[in-house]
Amino acid sequence: MELGLSTSMLGRHALPDRLAILAAHDVPWVEIHGYAREEFDYFDWDLVQATGTALDRHGLRLWSCHSPAGRPLDVAAEDEEVRRHTQDIVRQTMQVAADLGARVVVCDAVRRVSRDPEERWPRQALLAESLQRLLEDAARLNIRLVIENHQWWSLFEMPEDFHDLIATHPLPGLGACWDTGHGWLAGHHAETACRLGEHLVTVHLHDNDGREDLHLVPTEGGLTWEPFVPGLRGIGYQGPFMMELAPPNEPTDEAVERLAARAIEVYRLLVKGDAT
Repeated sequence: MELGLSTSMLGRHALPDRLAILAAHDVPWVEIHGYAREEFDYFDWDLVQATGTALDRHGLRLWSCHSPAGRPLDVAAEDEEVRRHTQDIVRQTMQVAADLGARVVVCDAVRRVSRDPEERWPRQALLAESLQRLLEDAARLNIRLVIENHQWWSLFEMPEDFHDLIATHPLPGLGACWDTGHGWLAGHHAETACRLGEHLVTVHLHDNDGREDLHLVPTEGGLTWEPFVPGLRGIGYQGPFMMELAPPNEPTDEAVERLAARAIEVYRLLVKGDAT
């Protein structure tokens, strides 16, 4: 299982220049974190082209792209205009991902939904409708579309929610991303990801104190990590050990380099059994 690092750790307005830091540490896989436009603007074609050039120059392989999220985006919105606008944003992300050679697009653009079945099931149907349209585009682009668990997203808070979604609605090719930080805020340990089985396409690995979504390096929060990697191997997980970390408080080049070194140290400890 190879290491992956999200560009979330590089800070805002960091691409393409700070990709050089990841390349200097021989990071084999990268995810572009475009949650906010200040991190990566999928509509800025000059930035997209410059990022593609930098990825090629540094020999970095792009595993995935994280689509924009946060208000007002919501692929399961009751407001049709909001829903269609969000679909357009995800569709643009998939096009850029395909142009840059990525394999996966991660979507968590869904707002909070009650666990009350009277609200949950209609919203699940709206989510499925959006995903059905997006999956058609993903197939055309040869991109794997995945949705991400969320402590505030009860449509996919635990693996059983994902299994219920794909059992209830025809969503061929839909995959799952398990975010360990989101899972821990909902009380789920990292190995909960393994209950997704063959549907687990990628992961977002980070830690926290169980109260705030801190995006710490794994082992620096409250999660237990020992059963996680054996569990991934047990289900035949094929993706990278993708860490999605917060940038340093003062994201200088030196601070980002130290964070990358620490992430690699923890990867070696958890995946290779070697902290050197």
